[in-house]
Amino acid sequence: MSQLLPVAGSAAGILICALWGLTAHSYSKIYRAKLQVIRELEKRLSYPCYADELARLKALGFTPVSRYEKLASILMALLFIAIMAATIRF
Repeated sequence: MSQLLPVAGSAAGILICALWGLTAHSYSKIYRAKLQVIRELEKRLSYPCYADELARLKALGFTPVSRYEKLASILMALLFIAIMAATIRF
């Protein structure tokens, strides 16, 4: 019975991390689609402001937040897996 709470808590944490990672992945797809639309609209502008912004971000070594979110969700899930593994006694 003493193992139930940490195991259940870890299982809930793993589930939350999976949902967190899926949400971050979904937002990165939405962002990618929006940028495709913006690039199409930009072709009608006299100045390529969005392409210029992207070039400047790349020069600064910009990394989208969604990458960090995905990594954080994986690392937290691994922590919960380790807690669960350490709790379960065979």
